[in-house]
Amino acid sequence: MHLKQVETFLTVAECGSFSRAGEKLFISSSAVAQQIGSLEEDIGASLFHRTTHGVRLTEIGRYLAAEGRELVERSHIIQEHIQTMRFEQENCIVLGTSMWQNCSLFYSLWGKFVSEHEQYQLRTVRIRDEFRLHRQGEYPDLIESVRDGEPWQADYSFLELCKDRIVFAVPKSHPLAGLKQINYTDMQPYTMVTAPMNLSAELDQLARDLSGAGLTVRCAKRYDFPLFIECSINNWIVQIPEAWTYLLPNFQILPFETGCCHRYGFFYREPVNSPLKQFLDFAKHERDSR
Repeated sequence: MHLKQVETFLTVAECGSFSRAGEKLFISSSAVAQQIGSLEEDIGASLFHRTTHGVRLTEIGRYLAAEGRELVERSHIIQEHIQTMRFEQENCIVLGTSMWQNCSLFYSLWGKFVSEHEQYQLRTVRIRDEFRLHRQGEYPDLIESVRDGEPWQADYSFLELCKDRIVFAVPKSHPLAGLKQINYTDMQPYTMVTAPMNLSAELDQLARDLSGAGLTVRCAKRYDFPLFIECSINNWIVQIPEAWTYLLPNFQILPFETGCCHRYGFFYREPVNSPLKQFLDFAKHERDSR
Protein backbone atom coordinates (compact mmCIF):
# COMPACT_ATOMS: atom_id res chain seq x y z
CA MET A 1 0.00 0.00 0.00
CA HIS A 2 1.61 3.24 -1.20
CA LEU A 3 0.95 6.72 0.14
CA LYS A 4 0.09 8.06 -3.32
CA GLN A 5 -2.60 5.37 -3.67
CA VAL A 6 -4.07 6.32 -0.30
CA GLU A 7 -4.13 10.00 -1.28
CA THR A 8 -5.93 9.13 -4.52
CA PHE A 9 -8.37 6.93 -2.60
CA LEU A 10 -9.20 9.78 -0.20
CA THR A 11 -9.82 12.12 -3.14
CA VAL A 12 -12.22 9.61 -4.73
CA ALA A 13 -14.01 9.20 -1.40
CA GLU A 14 -14.36 12.98 -1.16
CA CYS A 15 -15.50 13.49 -4.78
CA GLY A 16 -17.75 10.43 -5.12
CA SER A 17 -16.50 9.46 -8.58
CA PHE A 18 -13.32 8.55 -10.42
CA SER A 19 -13.84 11.24 -13.06
CA ARG A 20 -14.27 14.10 -10.58
CA ALA A 21 -11.29 12.84 -8.58
CA GLY A 22 -9.24 12.78 -11.80
CA GLU A 23 -10.17 16.39 -12.52
CA LYS A 24 -9.11 17.43 -9.03
CA LEU A 25 -5.84 15.50 -9.25
CA PHE A 26 -5.14 16.53 -12.86
CA ILE A 27 -4.92 12.92 -14.03
CA SER A 28 -7.24 10.77 -16.16
CA SER A 29 -10.11 8.80 -14.63
CA SER A 30 -8.48 5.61 -15.95
CA ALA A 31 -5.31 6.45 -14.00
CA VAL A 32 -7.44 6.95 -10.89
CA ALA A 33 -9.18 3.61 -11.47
CA GLN A 34 -5.83 1.91 -11.94
CA GLN A 35 -4.49 3.24 -8.64
CA ILE A 36 -7.65 2.25 -6.78
CA GLY A 37 -7.55 -1.20 -8.37
CA SER A 38 -3.94 -1.67 -7.29
CA LEU A 39 -4.77 -0.51 -3.76
CA GLU A 40 -7.73 -2.91 -3.54
CA GLU A 41 -5.49 -5.72 -4.79
CA ASP A 42 -2.87 -4.92 -2.13
CA ILE A 43 -5.52 -4.84 0.60
CA GLY A 44 -7.45 -7.81 -0.72
CA ALA A 45 -10.85 -6.15 -0.45
CA SER A 46 -13.13 -3.76 -2.32
CA LEU A 47 -13.09 -0.17 -1.10
CA PHE A 48 -16.00 1.16 -3.16
CA HIS A 49 -19.39 0.05 -4.38
CA ARG A 50 -19.40 1.02 -8.09
CA THR A 51 -22.67 2.32 -9.56
CA THR A 52 -23.66 4.13 -12.74
CA HIS A 53 -24.00 7.30 -10.65
CA GLY A 54 -20.58 7.13 -9.01
CA VAL A 55 -19.02 5.26 -6.10
CA ARG A 56 -19.68 4.91 -2.39
CA LEU A 57 -17.48 3.47 0.33
CA THR A 58 -17.71 -0.11 1.54
CA GLU A 59 -17.32 -0.81 5.25
CA ILE A 60 -13.60 -1.44 4.74
CA GLY A 61 -13.44 1.71 2.62
CA ARG A 62 -14.95 3.77 5.44
CA TYR A 63 -12.36 2.38 7.84
CA LEU A 64 -9.48 3.20 5.47
CA ALA A 65 -10.87 6.69 4.86
CA ALA A 66 -10.84 7.41 8.60
CA GLU A 67 -7.40 5.92 9.24
CA GLY A 68 -5.90 6.99 5.92
CA ARG A 69 -6.39 10.70 6.53
CA GLU A 70 -4.37 10.48 9.73
CA LEU A 71 -1.70 8.44 7.91
CA VAL A 72 -1.40 10.99 5.08
CA GLU A 73 -1.37 13.97 7.44
CA ARG A 74 1.30 12.36 9.60
CA SER A 75 3.39 11.54 6.53
CA HIS A 76 3.20 15.18 5.38
CA ILE A 77 4.31 16.41 8.80
CA ILE A 78 7.31 14.06 8.76
CA GLN A 79 8.27 15.12 5.23
CA GLU A 80 7.95 18.80 6.13
CA HIS A 81 10.18 18.45 9.19
CA ILE A 82 12.79 16.49 7.24
CA GLN A 83 12.82 19.17 4.54
CA THR A 84 13.11 21.92 7.16
CA MET A 85 16.14 20.19 8.69
CA ARG A 86 17.74 19.51 5.30
CA PHE A 87 17.36 23.02 3.90
CA GLU A 88 18.45 24.61 7.16
CA GLN A 89 21.69 22.67 6.83
CA GLU A 90 21.98 23.87 3.21
CA ASN A 91 21.09 27.50 4.11
CA CYS A 92 18.25 27.31 1.61
CA ILE A 93 14.78 28.89 1.30
CA VAL A 94 12.14 27.24 -0.91
CA LEU A 95 9.87 29.72 -2.72
CA GLY A 96 6.53 28.59 -4.17
CA THR A 97 5.66 30.17 -7.54
CA SER A 98 2.88 29.91 -10.12
CA MET A 99 1.18 32.06 -12.73
CA TRP A 100 -0.85 33.60 -9.87
CA GLN A 101 2.28 34.49 -7.88
CA ASN A 102 4.84 36.53 -9.80
CA CYS A 103 6.76 37.22 -6.56
CA SER A 104 7.76 40.75 -7.54
CA LEU A 105 7.89 41.89 -3.93
CA PHE A 106 9.97 38.88 -2.91
CA TYR A 107 12.59 39.37 -5.62
CA SER A 108 13.01 43.07 -4.81
CA LEU A 109 13.71 42.10 -1.19
CA TRP A 110 15.80 39.04 -1.98
CA GLY A 111 18.37 41.04 -3.97
CA LYS A 112 19.01 43.28 -0.97
CA PHE A 113 18.95 40.36 1.46
CA VAL A 114 21.57 38.20 -0.29
CA SER A 115 23.88 41.19 -0.67
CA GLU A 116 24.15 41.05 3.13
CA HIS A 117 23.81 37.25 3.52
CA GLU A 118 25.72 35.66 0.65
CA GLN A 119 25.64 32.22 2.28
CA TYR A 120 21.91 31.75 1.64
CA GLN A 121 20.46 30.05 -1.42
CA LEU A 122 17.06 30.15 -3.10
CA ARG A 123 15.18 27.18 -4.53
CA THR A 124 11.86 27.55 -6.36
CA VAL A 125 9.08 25.00 -6.63
CA ARG A 126 6.14 25.32 -8.99
CA ILE A 127 2.71 25.32 -7.38
CA ARG A 128 0.05 23.64 -9.47
CA ASP A 129 -3.53 24.85 -9.75
CA GLU A 130 -5.60 24.49 -6.58
CA PHE A 131 -2.38 24.64 -4.55
CA ARG A 132 -1.95 20.92 -4.07
CA LEU A 133 1.15 21.79 -2.08
CA HIS A 134 1.76 18.32 -0.71
CA ARG A 135 2.20 16.74 -4.14
CA GLN A 136 5.27 18.65 -5.25
CA GLY A 137 8.05 16.61 -3.65
CA GLU A 138 9.20 19.82 -1.94
CA TYR A 139 7.12 22.04 0.30
CA PRO A 140 7.31 25.80 -0.22
CA ASP A 141 8.71 27.62 2.80
CA LEU A 142 7.34 30.88 1.44
CA ILE A 143 4.57 32.01 -0.92
CA GLU A 144 3.90 35.62 -1.90
CA SER A 145 0.18 36.22 -2.32
CA VAL A 146 -2.91 38.21 -1.46
CA ARG A 147 -4.67 36.94 1.66
CA ASP A 148 -8.03 36.14 0.11
CA GLY A 149 -9.11 33.04 2.02
CA GLU A 150 -8.04 30.31 -0.39
CA PRO A 151 -8.10 26.96 1.49
CA TRP A 152 -4.33 26.37 1.23
CA GLN A 153 -3.69 29.56 3.25
CA ALA A 154 -5.05 27.96 6.43
CA ASP A 155 -1.89 25.81 6.60
CA TYR A 156 0.46 28.82 6.62
CA SER A 157 1.30 31.71 8.90
CA PHE A 158 1.13 35.16 7.34
CA LEU A 159 3.32 38.25 7.35
CA GLU A 160 1.48 41.30 6.00
CA LEU A 161 3.70 43.66 4.04
CA CYS A 162 1.20 45.96 2.31
CA LYS A 163 -2.35 46.29 1.00
CA ASP A 164 -3.48 45.18 -2.46
CA ARG A 165 -6.54 46.86 -3.96
CA ILE A 166 -9.50 44.90 -5.26
CA VAL A 167 -9.98 46.20 -8.80
CA PHE A 168 -12.22 45.45 -11.75
CA ALA A 169 -10.94 44.39 -15.17
CA VAL A 170 -12.92 45.14 -18.34
CA PRO A 171 -12.08 44.08 -21.91
CA LYS A 172 -10.41 46.97 -23.76
CA SER A 173 -13.36 47.05 -26.17
CA HIS A 174 -15.81 47.52 -23.27
CA PRO A 175 -17.75 50.83 -23.04
CA LEU A 176 -16.27 51.43 -19.57
CA ALA A 177 -12.65 50.92 -20.68
CA GLY A 178 -12.05 54.68 -20.96
CA LEU A 179 -12.83 55.36 -17.29
CA LYS A 180 -10.17 56.04 -14.66
CA GLN A 181 -12.29 54.60 -11.81
CA ILE A 182 -15.47 52.56 -11.56
CA ASN A 183 -18.52 52.82 -9.30
CA TYR A 184 -21.87 51.08 -8.77
CA THR A 185 -23.68 53.35 -11.22
CA ASP A 186 -21.13 52.71 -13.99
CA MET A 187 -21.56 48.95 -13.62
CA GLN A 188 -25.37 48.95 -13.53
CA PRO A 189 -26.07 47.70 -17.09
CA TYR A 190 -23.34 45.04 -17.11
CA THR A 191 -22.60 41.57 -15.73
CA MET A 192 -20.09 41.34 -12.90
CA VAL A 193 -17.95 38.25 -12.22
CA THR A 194 -16.79 37.99 -8.61
CA ALA A 195 -14.64 35.58 -6.61
CA PRO A 196 -16.13 32.33 -5.29
CA MET A 197 -18.19 32.76 -2.13
CA ASN A 198 -16.99 31.76 1.34
CA LEU A 199 -13.34 32.59 0.76
CA SER A 200 -13.13 35.72 2.89
CA ALA A 201 -15.49 38.08 4.69
CA GLU A 202 -14.25 41.01 2.57
CA LEU A 203 -14.97 39.30 -0.74
CA ASP A 204 -18.35 37.97 0.40
CA GLN A 205 -19.38 41.44 1.60
CA LEU A 206 -18.34 42.98 -1.71
CA ALA A 207 -20.42 40.41 -3.64
CA ARG A 208 -23.41 41.16 -1.40
CA ASP A 209 -22.93 44.91 -1.88
CA LEU A 210 -22.82 44.51 -5.66
CA SER A 211 -25.98 42.39 -5.63
CA GLY A 212 -27.66 44.81 -3.23
CA ALA A 213 -26.94 47.67 -5.64
CA GLY A 214 -29.02 45.87 -8.25
CA LEU A 215 -26.09 44.62 -10.34
CA THR A 216 -26.06 41.30 -12.18
CA VAL A 217 -23.45 39.22 -10.33
CA ARG A 218 -21.98 35.85 -11.28
CA CYS A 219 -19.83 34.12 -8.65
CA ALA A 220 -17.03 32.23 -10.37
CA LYS A 221 -16.41 28.61 -9.35
CA ARG A 222 -12.71 29.25 -9.83
CA TYR A 223 -10.43 31.77 -11.49
CA ASP A 224 -8.53 30.50 -14.52
CA PHE A 225 -7.76 31.58 -18.08
CA PRO A 226 -10.92 29.99 -19.57
CA LEU A 227 -12.91 32.27 -17.25
CA PHE A 228 -10.98 35.34 -18.41
CA ILE A 229 -11.57 34.36 -22.05
CA GLU A 230 -15.29 33.97 -21.32
CA CYS A 231 -15.32 37.44 -19.74
CA SER A 232 -13.59 38.88 -22.79
CA ILE A 233 -16.02 37.24 -25.22
CA ASN A 234 -19.13 38.28 -23.25
CA ASN A 235 -17.84 41.74 -22.25
CA TRP A 236 -18.21 40.88 -18.56
CA ILE A 237 -16.48 42.84 -15.81
CA VAL A 238 -14.30 40.67 -13.58
CA GLN A 239 -13.14 41.41 -10.05
CA ILE A 240 -9.45 40.64 -9.38
CA PRO A 241 -6.67 41.56 -6.95
CA GLU A 242 -4.53 44.36 -8.41
CA ALA A 243 -1.54 42.02 -8.07
CA TRP A 244 -2.98 39.97 -10.95
CA THR A 245 -3.01 42.86 -13.41
CA TYR A 246 -0.09 41.37 -15.36
CA LEU A 247 -2.26 38.31 -16.17
CA LEU A 248 -4.75 40.36 -18.19
CA PRO A 249 -2.89 42.44 -20.80
CA ASN A 250 -6.03 42.74 -22.96
CA PHE A 251 -8.12 44.20 -20.14
CA GLN A 252 -8.34 47.70 -18.74
CA ILE A 253 -7.87 47.75 -14.95
CA LEU A 254 -10.23 50.08 -13.08
CA PRO A 255 -9.96 50.89 -9.35
CA PHE A 256 -13.23 50.68 -7.41
CA GLU A 257 -14.53 53.82 -5.71
CA THR A 258 -14.86 52.16 -2.30
CA GLY A 259 -11.15 51.34 -2.15
CA CYS A 260 -11.62 47.72 -0.99
CA CYS A 261 -8.31 45.95 -0.30
CA HIS A 262 -6.78 42.59 0.43
CA ARG A 263 -3.88 42.13 2.77
CA TYR A 264 -0.74 41.20 0.83
CA GLY A 265 2.49 39.58 1.91
CA PHE A 266 4.27 36.32 2.60
CA PHE A 267 2.71 33.05 3.68
CA TYR A 268 5.33 30.99 5.46
CA ARG A 269 5.43 27.50 6.82
CA GLU A 270 6.05 26.53 10.43
CA PRO A 271 8.46 25.51 11.86
CA VAL A 272 10.59 28.35 10.51
CA ASN A 273 14.18 27.41 9.69
CA SER A 274 17.08 29.78 10.35
CA PRO A 275 17.45 31.16 6.76
CA LEU A 276 13.71 31.84 6.51
CA LYS A 277 13.61 33.51 9.94
CA GLN A 278 16.40 35.87 8.96
CA PHE A 279 14.69 36.70 5.66
CA LEU A 280 11.33 37.35 7.36
CA ASP A 281 13.02 39.59 9.94
CA PHE A 282 14.67 41.45 7.06
CA ALA A 283 11.30 41.83 5.26
CA LYS A 284 9.69 43.19 8.46
CA HIS A 285 12.51 45.71 8.86
CA GLU A 286 12.13 46.87 5.24
CA ARG A 287 8.35 47.16 5.70
CA ASP A 288 8.65 49.16 8.91
CA SER A 289 11.31 51.46 7.38
CA ARG A 290 8.98 52.63 4.59
